[in-house]
Amino acid sequence: MTDVIYQYYFHAVGQGLFAAGHLRDGQNQRRFNWVFDCGTSSRRSYLQRELGLFRNGMAADPIHLFCLSHFDEDHINGARELLSAQRVDTLVMPYFPLAERLLIALGTPDLSDEYLSFLVDPAGYMYATAGDNLGEVIFITGGNPPANEIEEETPAVDPENDGWDFRPPNTKVREAPEAEDLHGVSEQTSWKTVRVYSHEKPFTAGNFWEFMFYNEHIPDTKAAALRQEVADIVGKHRRNDGSFDGVELLREIKPLYARKFGKSGADKNKISLVVYSGPVHRPKIRGFENYRTLIPVGMPSPYRPDWRPWLVTLPRKFQVSIGYFGDFPLTCIERVKKIRKHFGLNRWNRLEVIQVPHHGSEHSWYDCASAEFSHHASVFSSARVSKNHPSQSVLDDLATHGVVLVHELQRAAFCGAVFFP
Repeated sequence: MTDVIYQYYFHAVGQGLFAAGHLRDGQNQRRFNWVFDCGTSSRRSYLQRELGLFRNGMAADPIHLFCLSHFDEDHINGARELLSAQRVDTLVMPYFPLAERLLIALGTPDLSDEYLSFLVDPAGYMYATAGDNLGEVIFITGGNPPANEIEEETPAVDPENDGWDFRPPNTKVREAPEAEDLHGVSEQTSWKTVRVYSHEKPFTAGNFWEFMFYNEHIPDTKAAALRQEVADIVGKHRRNDGSFDGVELLREIKPLYARKFGKSGADKNKISLVVYSGPVHRPKIRGFENYRTLIPVGMPSPYRPDWRPWLVTLPRKFQVSIGYFGDFPLTCIERVKKIRKHFGLNRWNRLEVIQVPHHGSEHSWYDCASAEFSHHASVFSSARVSKNHPSQSVLDDLATHGVVLVHELQRAAFCGAVFFP
């Protein structure tokens, strides 16, 4: 029998999101670690405190998978510090063309040159920050046909390899993105390992766990027509050290975008990557256990590598998976149905924990959306005192789905185990 122990954590960063997950076997000989988003718009000291806690808990272990859901600063502005201090084997981001990434820049008040450099070339920016600490970058595209809603594909089990290697599926992108969409305007000789995969099939961690992504975004045809013009302008304002003259770049780009898109801002949250994480589906799972706890900031570290649950084989629904929604706007039932169809009903019904999108904003959650879910823990990650996050209407709708509030003074942890034959 193989014991797979899982731990999900949500860190106390205030208005933002910093979530982590860990897998290990029963003998604690193999581990798999991941992070979902890392940023805050609250005090920087909150994020630095939680990063220190995270690094102490990780010791010398690498982050095997680091996911950035989208390009808002309150989800990514801790990534640079994390990458500079911790090994990351694989960084996953949603694919989003250069011309559309600059729409985010145009809609960002007080845009810094550093943030602009990231938007121009996300992969290059991360490699420049991490150096040898970063292995590969994977962009996830959307738009391909989803998995069947009833019959989900079970990843193949390799009996010769039961480690925790992160393995991509055998899937190809129909139309490869243009070079500048992946690398900005950097020199080709500086490019490192950057790959593109469709979201249609799950990635696996060994034989026991899987990660499946959903990217709703389909590139705008108007932006595609701007590709070369935008690349030329960006290249013109690139300094010798690789940074950009943001003021002049945006001054030249604004009239170009005004002609094509008008003067309204971009819907940045629309492209937020949704991530499912849970055990590989097998019909002979012997049992499982899970529990959750809230951890005030003043208490000791939530990381407990010595924790081991008892075997439980209760006649209840098998729910141990987690769904990260980033800032994805669940604004109508059609969007929920698309995501559910993409992941498949088996995965959807195994969700135990969900990260509520956009910090519980009423603009990213439609009334009675909870009726489409059967999970038991709804995590809201926002500032303790915030005018709009979380919205009372969203809290009321999820009241029977285990409201869990994470803010600058409180973390949350979810732990459990799955027992495979």
